[in-house]
Amino acid sequence: MPNNIPEFIFARKLRTKYPKQVHDYSCTYEKEAEGKLYLSGFEEMGKRVLQHFKTMLSLQYPTDSLGLSPTLKDVLKLEHENFMFQRSQVLLGREESVQMIHSYIDDTVKEHVPLVLAGFPGSGKSALIAYTVKQCLTNKKCKVIIISVERMRGILPFLIG
Repeated sequence: MPNNIPEFIFARKLRTKYPKQVHDYSCTYEKEAEGKLYLSGFEEMGKRVLQHFKTMLSLQYPTDSLGLSPTLKDVLKLEHENFMFQRSQVLLGREESVQMIHSYIDDTVKEHVPLVLAGFPGSGKSALIAYTVKQCLTNKKCKVIIISVERMRGILPFLIG
């Protein structure tokens, strides 16, 4: 916390912005030994934190999937979806490229020419493709998207459909 912001203002802003996540807890002073301060009374906080983690884990890993081993195909699909959603969060200043890819996908008269996206490392190729795929997944007209990424470290060819 910056030194020029009083603690009560910071606490009020947090409470205003995140009313369901900010809770008050009371604690008691137990002792001070070996330069350490010992407090007690955090049992309620511990229970809430534990319940929060249990809730989040049950959302991430539903109980109906317990005991079932995912297939390699399932694992790869989830890894690729995760990669796509991570890379597609922010894409700035690429509207023209996104529109060009959508025009290529939506074109009813195909010239049977592959669309090639090339660029220097770190130029945003993966983010552009991930962003476009994410948009296509919400478009009912787009049935199957096949993306083959060659010679890129850390990415495997994948199919989303």
